[in-house]
Amino acid sequence: MENKYTISNKFGGVILLKINNVQQLEQWLDENHWFHDAHIYNLSPLDTNNRVPDEVRFTISYQIYGNYEAGTPKKDKQYTVTAKNIRLWTFNSETYYSPDHCIEGIEVIDNAGIGLRFDIPSIVEFICSEITIIGPQVIEGITKAWTSEREISVELNNLPTASDWVNWLSKEGSYVAWRYGYGEAKSPNKLPYPDYSGWFLQEDKRIENTDFGVLFKFVEVRDQKGHITIEKYDVNAESLWLAINRIVANQRLAIIRSGNCKFEGHEWLDFVDHGLMPERYIFK
Repeated sequence: MENKYTISNKFGGVILLKINNVQQLEQWLDENHWFHDAHIYNLSPLDTNNRVPDEVRFTISYQIYGNYEAGTPKKDKQYTVTAKNIRLWTFNSETYYSPDHCIEGIEVIDNAGIGLRFDIPSIVEFICSEITIIGPQVIEGITKAWTSEREISVELNNLPTASDWVNWLSKEGSYVAWRYGYGEAKSPNKLPYPDYSGWFLQEDKRIENTDFGVLFKFVEVRDQKGHITIEKYDVNAESLWLAINRIVANQRLAIIRSGNCKFEGHEWLDFVDHGLMPERYIFK
């Protein structure tokens, strides 16, 4: 194939590739699913003092074996990438980079050279004349635990009614009302049961000045259990969000899922109030 990238060396089962045109670059990306849900590690340089560097280097890795549940075995496919003769590198002092960020994928830039655009989570771009790639290497490890700051999924023995939430929250000192997005306060008796998906809880005092609240995203009875996904849709509803989390944690035999972790009620309460993860999710 005329545009296939050049394999210039092979050592220990790891291949050194040299890419110098868009077709070769797209072929390599396509073979790796355009790196959707990948992580970028060891990105450099991070401090260029507004100068264009000679090289941009990083390691990119994505999971090829295992599930995403915390604490389970996994295998990652990993490449080391070096872009040479840099003409553009958009990383600057305003760029936010986190190796824990799961990227949405890589885009090709075809503009006076070859280049890539990706999120780290800030969007960065580089343009160069040649890209050298070492890999793949297969790295075995354990799936790292992570939790969401704005969404939980809950399994309960019984599905609460809309009135249950209002009553429980009032005992916690949170006086709330149900509403639909952009809507006015509604009596809990107006909500359907068992499926009140799409309704929001908001503090009474904030109804007039807000459009949303804490979203009960999915609500259903499945396998004789109540299943609810709850999202902190209003970023300023932190106190209400925490009160709902504590109520959930105190329900008998509750199972709470956040990120890729699963908690029993008492474990979730320890995490919400004290930031304590269960020992099974603490890896050295």
